[in-house]
Amino acid sequence: MKDYQILLIINESTKGENFNLTGDLNSIRFLYFNSTSKEFIKCDYWVERANESEIRVWVKVPFLKANNVSKLYLYYHNPSAESESDAEKVFDYFINFSKYGILSAYGSDQDQTPSQYEIINHTILHMWGNNWKAVDMGVKINISNDGSQILELEMNGSNTAEIYGVGFDYDLDSPVSGTTYKFAGSQ
Repeated sequence: MKDYQILLIINESTKGENFNLTGDLNSIRFLYFNSTSKEFIKCDYWVERANESEIRVWVKVPFLKANNVSKLYLYYHNPSAESESDAEKVFDYFINFSKYGILSAYGSDQDQTPSQYEIINHTILHMWGNNWKAVDMGVKINISNDGSQILELEMNGSNTAEIYGVGFDYDLDSPVSGTTYKFAGSQ
């Protein structure tokens, strides 16, 4: 597999003895060792979450060969280093809500409470009320049915709604059939 994203969880039981979970966060770097060329390749990464007890970091590994051991090295402890965490370099599609902005979708019949949302840490869209929101990333996302793509999101609904879902629609005036994944709801 090429350019594969892996999730690493660094905590007290997996970190090196000199690694500081909060103090070394900005200085982490990942290198992949190419056993064929004997070269190290710097890997893009994104820190999903970090606190005093755990760091969840996604690393884009250049190559993983089946039935082989791949070596990934973690470097850290450079107090002058700035973070290079960048989700858009790790994933094919990543929505930074602050960068792309939030649009109302499907008119006022659907988006009845257009101001009832907030963006948290650029990556979380918290909505309440009757909302239909859109993000224009400037590209049409093509969905394949061959199992080669992964959609990861967290959704928490606190009451019964007509629909809880996510879509990959390109028409903000009316929903396009077959572009929405429904998680729950009566509709």
